[in-house]
Formats: sequence, C-alpha cells, structure tokens
Amino acid sequence: MATRNRTTRVKRGETGHIIQVTFYEDDGTTVYNLTGHTVVIEVTAQNDATNLLEGTNMTVASPLTGVATYTMTANDALLAAGTYDWECRATHTSSGRVRIAPKVDGFDYGKLIMMESKVGA
Repeated sequence: MATRNRTTRVKRGETGHIIQVTFYEDDGTTVYNLTGHTVVIEVTAQNDATNLLEGTNMTVASPLTGVATYTMTANDALLAAGTYDWECRATHTSSGRVRIAPKVDGFDYGKLIMMESKVGA
C-alpha cells in the first residue's frame, strides 16, 4: 500500500511550496492515469466543512503517473498555524468520472500542517 498522500508540512508565510499528490486506482498501488482530467484541491479546518481553499485548480504535472501539483500562494501562506484536512478531486472532462485522493486505507483525508515560523515573528 502506498504511504504517500498523507501529510504535507509548510511553514507559515512560505510561498511557492508545492503540494504534490499522486492518484491511485482502488488497489492503492497502481497509479491512476490523469489524462483528460481537471484536478482541484480542497482544504478545510479539521472537523469543519468550511473550505479554506475551495476547488482550487491544480496542475496535472504527469498524467501517466497520476501526479498533480499545487503551488501555495501568498494568501495560502497566511493560514493560521494548525492542522488542516485536504482532499483532491480529479474529474474526467468527457465522461465526468471522478477520482478522489488520498486513497489510502484508514485515512479519510490528507493532512496539511501549517507550522509557525520564527521569521518575521
């Protein structure tokens, strides 16, 4: 079983941080082909349905290996220090088929940990 797509750590105030997500088939080891898909990321506070990054477009960086990326912006870097849930959705532009990541047994969502930074504090 793949161990990626669980946790990403970012220092508060850091811009340009790249979040990389790999999509998998139901078996959890075979990568999902993202050719013809659009991908978005959603980030919420833990145990809260309020989207902090709602339907934010990702870049399909490597369709054949199921990799999509998101580069954090200056606004994203202002999230308060804490732990957030994230989930990504890939939608095929023709069929409408949806694949959601992370797809790892026992983990409903990925974790984004925004760590406090001493720089500029």
